[in-house]
Amino acid sequence: MTQLVTTSTSGSGFGDKTSTRARISESGSSVVFQSAAKNLTTTKGGGQHVLFTDLGGTIVPKGNHTVVVDTDATTGAKCKTKAGTNGASTFSEVSNTYNGDGPWVVFASNCYNLVSGWTHVGDVYIKNMRTGVTKVVSQANGNDNAAIARVSTRPVISDNGRYVAWNSTDGDVFVRDMWDSSARRTVDVVRSTGGDDESLRPEISGDGSHIIFASDARLSSKDTNSVRNIYVVDLRGWESDKSNTSFTPVLADVTSAGTAAPRPSSRPGINGDGMIVSFQTNSPLVSDDKNGVLDAYWRNMSTNQTVLLSRGWAGDVPKGQSSRPQLDDSGYVAAFTSTSNALVKGDTNGRPDAFLRRLNPSNPAQGTTYAISQTPSGNIAGSLDACSGAKANGQAMPYARPGHNNIATRPYLSGDGNRVVFVSGMCDLTNPPTDGSFNQIYVRTYGG
Repeated sequence: MTQLVTTSTSGSGFGDKTSTRARISESGSSVVFQSAAKNLTTTKGGGQHVLFTDLGGTIVPKGNHTVVVDTDATTGAKCKTKAGTNGASTFSEVSNTYNGDGPWVVFASNCYNLVSGWTHVGDVYIKNMRTGVTKVVSQANGNDNAAIARVSTRPVISDNGRYVAWNSTDGDVFVRDMWDSSARRTVDVVRSTGGDDESLRPEISGDGSHIIFASDARLSSKDTNSVRNIYVVDLRGWESDKSNTSFTPVLADVTSAGTAAPRPSSRPGINGDGMIVSFQTNSPLVSDDKNGVLDAYWRNMSTNQTVLLSRGWAGDVPKGQSSRPQLDDSGYVAAFTSTSNALVKGDTNGRPDAFLRRLNPSNPAQGTTYAISQTPSGNIAGSLDACSGAKANGQAMPYARPGHNNIATRPYLSGDGNRVVFVSGMCDLTNPPTDGSFNQIYVRTYGG
């Protein structure tokens, strides 16, 4: 079953502008996303903002269960810049409810009016969606009034809302313990020394014990190339003793034999305990990967096994490119986007689709792939003549941004792998259909 998340306040329509960058909570009960749509909540405004949808209707019981996250702490109005114009917020993620509190949403914003007395611009925030309280995350250690002197962005949060990771625009990766009030509650896990050594796009394991990120820096002796690679850092030493700030980044984009990817890798993902990771690369990390394009990979950091996720239904390596892999808590269910028409039978729409692959835990090199972007009747979605007003511009890259219609991309899994949120401009995913003019947010639910 596929559900339209970006429903209008009338209950019978859909977003009037593009929505993207969606994440689903570990429990699968709530979704956050970035949107320019004005008809999804009763709080109108312009620009890109972060919205929260309570799929169960317990926290937001009325209407379409959607509220604006980045609101003024006092008036509830949408965020503003210092010049008084509509600000913008993006890069959000949502945690689970913990002991009746939360869920928490983390997001980045260029607004200044989200927390009373806070005037720095370009920070990471956390909001308790049950209480409505918003706090600044990207603060200097030991001082709740001191901003980190740079722009902070791309935050992610552990399942219980305790640990938040993010990167700064000058190439550092940070982690903060939201339950700690000590002067060491924030740590700079990897620090840029300038030049071409940026680290970015952190993801945090569900239990908060590990982070994974992409980096241009050589952080391991095994990194013998001069391109972007994927690293994993174990945070448990720092979590138990905040004075322990010595970290050993482990290179993740390697073959099963440990040979580093010779070409750039990016878009990392990580499972619940940090032992299994995913990433995209156009490096051939398995012997039969000879397509020369971007592929989705899986690696078990404990067993050192590296597996190609984006295999065809017959087990072969398809010609199309695959990207943005993400994992459930177990690490044995993955979701990704692909331009290939050979991953499942019946894929004849000729455009990027979202896919789910269930790996065999006994042999992860084997598995079964399913199309996420399906019509209600079970066919592959994206047929141009399937509904009135459908639009497409021939875009062949799997990135959902304004103007790139009739594709499905950016899938992200719930903890049990039974729900996946994704972004699509396809018009025939639900009944009644959308018009295909703008990217919408959808959740597909699978049986156990």
